[in-house]
Amino acid sequence: MPNTALFWDFDGTLIHGEDTFFNALSRALQEHGACAPEAMVWETLRHSCTWYAPEISYAQATGAKWWGRLFAGFADLYGRLGLPEETWGALNAQFKAEILDTGTYTLYEDALPVLRRCKALGFKSYLLTNNFPEVAAVADGLGLRGLYESAIVSSNLGYEKPRPEIFAAARSAAQGAQQCVMIGDNPVADIGGGKAAGMAAILVHRQAECAADFICDELCAVLDILQAQWRP
Repeated sequence: MPNTALFWDFDGTLIHGEDTFFNALSRALQEHGACAPEAMVWETLRHSCTWYAPEISYAQATGAKWWGRLFAGFADLYGRLGLPEETWGALNAQFKAEILDTGTYTLYEDALPVLRRCKALGFKSYLLTNNFPEVAAVADGLGLRGLYESAIVSSNLGYEKPRPEIFAAARSAAQGAQQCVMIGDNPVADIGGGKAAGMAAILVHRQAECAADFICDELCAVLDILQAQWRP
């Protein structure tokens, strides 16, 4: 059987999708006495978070610079709300602290058992995620340390899924893999991007018309498919 690499999305796939950026920004604003309509907060996030505009590359603004780019987008919101500029740094720090806090996130119940079983069966797992630069540290804090080989993170590359560049980086990370499988909950970023990159693709936690080879309601069902189709 082929040497198979598994690329796991993070938000909505291994952890529950809980609008963490929206919640963190809303809480920071509230604690600084600002009341922003939900629509205004969402508008800010859609204009500031790189994954909402995957057609735009930003290879010169990765890592720590990615946060600066994000907070530059937040500055417009703060100004519109009339918040004193001297408070903006504290707002950003509170927002970032919540995003980096493992307590902000909840793993799906079957995430760790499935990843452990995949490792025991000889599969090599990788994280492949549109996310903030330190997401691997959060994943490790949630118990994933040692269950994946490496993390391919959009904000450390300057390209978002479904861009071919991030999938090329994923294939490069899994050198020697004869078969690659993308597992995620987004029909466009994960499934569309993975299929365009020549990977097999499994959609999880939702039903949608897309190019997925398989659709699973739970991660444990993914394990059954992997064993039947691509067991090393």
